[in-house]
Amino acid sequence: MANRKYASKIMGAYLVFGILWILLSDTFVGSLGLDIKTVVLIGVIKGWVYVVLSALLIYLLSDRYIGKIA
Repeated sequence: MANRKYASKIMGAYLVFGILWILLSDTFVGSLGLDIKTVVLIGVIKGWVYVVLSALLIYLLSDRYIGKIA
């Protein structure tokens, strides 16, 4: 049962991180009043940064859990 509890914590952290990332970054980019090409470029960069940061978050949370059961 502890496995499911920790898996739920990882999922919750990922969900909150993703929602905040989208809301805050899109709001920020939208407030800059940039042309469409720049907005698309920033969107691609935001996507890559999101993937890297979420992978790091999942790694850190998983590593902590694996350390507890090892």
